[in-house]
Amino acid sequence: SHSIPCLCKSPGKARQASCASNEKQIGLGVMQYVQDYDETYPMRSWQGPPANNRGVMWQQVVQSYIKSTQVFACPSNTNKNLVGNDQVGLPQVATAYVENVRFDMLSLAVINSPAQKIFAGERKTDYDNAGMGWWDWSRDQGQNPNENFNGEGFAGHTGSSNYLFADGHVKALKPTATAGGGFNSWGKFDDNPNNCNNVNSDINCDIVGTSLLNHLSYWEQRSQ
Repeated sequence: SHSIPCLCKSPGKARQASCASNEKQIGLGVMQYVQDYDETYPMRSWQGPPANNRGVMWQQVVQSYIKSTQVFACPSNTNKNLVGNDQVGLPQVATAYVENVRFDMLSLAVINSPAQKIFAGERKTDYDNAGMGWWDWSRDQGQNPNENFNGEGFAGHTGSSNYLFADGHVKALKPTATAGGGFNSWGKFDDNPNNCNNVNSDINCDIVGTSLLNHLSYWEQRSQ
């Protein structure tokens, strides 16, 4: 008799595939938003009614195109708390997927390589700011580790993350691979301000600096 090889996915791979599907749906919503708002990406968050004092998040706005709140929670990520302003007629959502700060109200027209720039990545904990920047990835850089959001990048898919790129496609990569081949998929980093001073937009900074590699390496090592 011949044994039949198992073609089933491991639970971890199945969760990662479900996560990637979530991001693809979010990407479709983002692209619809961009079309509706003069080819401009959404703001990460903004102040809602003062009585509530919580930000309205880009995920809440994009959700109105997707008609689902579940897609904002990654099945591999324990971060499933619902956050955001609940007094503006939009449902609260999880923030497992967060916007690259360089896309805040950014015009699509100024991006040199949308298929190579990361719009959203994965984050460990809920946060009303709904974004992620270099300060979220490392516990050093002269910052007090007790006063910052440190090590928030999520790479819980066997050391990889799913990334939503600015053209709407999704790809699983290890954090250091987002700066692989000498190309920076995130844009300019504030803690290395001498890089890319002459670009027309911070997102078009393609230089891979030491600071970026340090951050991504820390993120990757912490997730193993």
